[in-house]
Amino acid sequence: MKIGTIIDLITYLIASIAIIPLIKYIPSQYIAVALFSGFVSIKFTFKRRFFLNVLSIIFVFLSLLNISMENFIIPILNALIILISVKFLENKEYRDYMQIYLISLLLLAGFALLSVSITFLFYLIIMLILLSLATIFLTYFDEDKNLFLNKKDILTISYKTFFIFLLSLPIALFIFIILPRVETPFFNLFNNSNQAVTGFSDKIQLGDVSTIQEDDSVVFRVEMEKISEKNLYWRGIVLSRFNGKTWEKNIEQPVEKLRIKGKYRKIKQLIYLEPYYNKYLFALDKPVEIDLKKVKKFKNLTFEYCKNINKRLKYKAYSIATKNYKINKIDRKIYLQLPENLPEKLLSLKRRIKTISDIKTFFKNQNLTYTLKGLPFSQHPTTDFLFKTKKGNCEYFASAFAILLRLIKIPSRIIAGYKGGIYSNLGNYYIVTQKDAHVWVEAYIKKRWVRIDPVNFAKNRFQANNIRKYLDFKLILDFINYFWITHFINYDFNTQFQIFKKIAYLNFNKKFLKIFFKFLCYGILLFFLLFIVFKLTKQKIINRKDKGLIEIFLNKLEKSGYKRKSNESLYELIDRIDDSELKFQAEKFVSKFYEIYFTDTDLNKKRIAELKEILKWLR
Repeated sequence: MKIGTIIDLITYLIASIAIIPLIKYIPSQYIAVALFSGFVSIKFTFKRRFFLNVLSIIFVFLSLLNISMENFIIPILNALIILISVKFLENKEYRDYMQIYLISLLLLAGFALLSVSITFLFYLIIMLILLSLATIFLTYFDEDKNLFLNKKDILTISYKTFFIFLLSLPIALFIFIILPRVETPFFNLFNNSNQAVTGFSDKIQLGDVSTIQEDDSVVFRVEMEKISEKNLYWRGIVLSRFNGKTWEKNIEQPVEKLRIKGKYRKIKQLIYLEPYYNKYLFALDKPVEIDLKKVKKFKNLTFEYCKNINKRLKYKAYSIATKNYKINKIDRKIYLQLPENLPEKLLSLKRRIKTISDIKTFFKNQNLTYTLKGLPFSQHPTTDFLFKTKKGNCEYFASAFAILLRLIKIPSRIIAGYKGGIYSNLGNYYIVTQKDAHVWVEAYIKKRWVRIDPVNFAKNRFQANNIRKYLDFKLILDFINYFWITHFINYDFNTQFQIFKKIAYLNFNKKFLKIFFKFLCYGILLFFLLFIVFKLTKQKIINRKDKGLIEIFLNKLEKSGYKRKSNESLYELIDRIDDSELKFQAEKFVSKFYEIYFTDTDLNKKRIAELKEILKWLR
C-alpha cells in the first residue's frame, strides 16, 4: 500500500474520532459540512488555497459571533469544524496533516468540556494510538511520498507503535498522581447546561413526578453498605402548603445542629450528586448530618446547598434508617392547612373517616391503580383521582392521603425524593435514577413524624427501580463510569493531599526506605543510560553500513549517467532510468534496502551480502 494512502486512512479515522462524540452537541449543518468535505476530499482536492482560506475565515468569523458567557464552547467547536473541513479539501503536505491532527485534538478537548463521561477516555485512547501511528508514518511520507509498504511492514510498525503507547501509560498515570491540583478545576470554569438532569423544584404540581420518572438518567450514586429495601427512601424536599393542585415548601429558618432523641445507628454515605440546577441535597431518610461546606440545615431534616448545583457534587451524609422520629413541638397550623373550596365529595369523607386506619382501609377499598399514564388533570385532581379515574402516580396517592389526614386534624406533609435504587456489588454503591423519583407522606402522631407510603395501598404494587432487573453488563458499564468519576474526574487537591499524607505515615523504617529509593533511582537512571548508549551505538553502526551501501549504489548509477539530484528520493531517481535491465536491478536493490530499513530489521552480514549481490549486477 502506498504511504500516502495509509496516511489518509489514519487521518480520516482521527478526524472521525474527534467529531463523532460531538454530534449531539454541534448543530447538524456543521456536521453535514464536515461529512461533505470528507467525502469530496477522497477524490478531489484544491491546490490553490486562497479561495478556501477566504471562505473559512468568513465562516469562522460568523461562528465566533455567537460567543457569549453562557454559550462559550459550542461556537468555538463550530469554528474548528469549519477549519478541519477546509483542511481536508486542500492538497495536503506534511504540515497540513499535522494541522488536522492538532484541530482534532482541540475538538476532542472540547468534548471533554461538555462531558466528563468515561466515553471521553475511550475516544482519547483511540485518538492517541492513531496519532502515534500517524506521526511515524508521516516521517516515511516526508522522506519518500512514492514509498510502498507491504502488509508485514504495516503490521510491524503498528505493533511497535502500540507497544510504545502501552509503555507510556504508567508514566502518564504517575504524572497524573503527582501533578499539583488547583482548587477550581478547568472543567468547572464553563457552565454546561446540557449535562444537567431534571429534578425537583420548590414546588410540585400534581403530575410533575410522572415526567421525571420517564427519564432513566442517573441522578446520584451512593457509596454505602447494603441495607433493607424497605428503608431505601432518599429524602430531598419537605412540602407543606397545598392549593389544590400544587404543593409548596414552607419558609423555615436554618438551624445550627439537628438533634433526634433516641439511640439510633447512623449510616454513613458517600454521595456523588449529578448536576440538576437546584440546591437541595439528597440523603438516606432520615438524614441528620451532611459533611459539606456552605450547607443550610433545617428542622424538617432537609439540607440546602449555598447555590444551584451545576456541577457534580461529592459529600458525606449520616442518616438514621427509621420510619419515625420524635419531635416535641410543631406549628400545627402549617401542617393542617387545607385549600379553599374543597369539593363536597371530599369534605364528606370526614363523616366516615376518624383514624389513620380508616384512611388506609378507604384507600384499599377504592381499588386505586398506580400508573404514570392517563393522570387526572382538572380543577380538582385529587377528588377525580379518588372517585373518577382512580388512577394516579405517587404524588396523587400522597396528596390524597395527606389531605385526608388533615381533614381528621392529624398534621401531615409530603416528602419529595427518591425510592429504591440498584446496588452494585462491584463497587458497593447504589445507583439512583430519575425513574426512582417518589413522593410519600409524613404524619405527626404522638409527637413523632411517621413515614407512610400511600402507594403501598394501590391494588397493583408500586415497582421501585431496585426491583427491576438490570443486565449485568449495564452494571459493569456503570461501575467503570463510577470508577472514572471517583478516581479521575473527582481527583482533586484534597484527595492528592490525603494520598501523600498516608505515604508519609507508612510504618516502615525511614533509613531502609531512604536507601531503597536511592538505589531504585540510581538503577532506573543506569538502565536508561545503558539503553540510550546501546541505541546510539547500534544506530551509528547501521548508519555506517547504510551509507556505504547507498554510496556504492549511487556511484554505479552515476557512472551509467544517472546522477541523483538534490532532495530527490531513490524512487524518483529510478523513475528516470531508461534502461529496463538497469531499472529492474535498481528497483530490486532499493526495495530490499527499504524493506530492511523501514521495518527496523538488523542489517546483519547475511542481509548485507544479499544487497551486495544485487549491486554486482548493476553496470
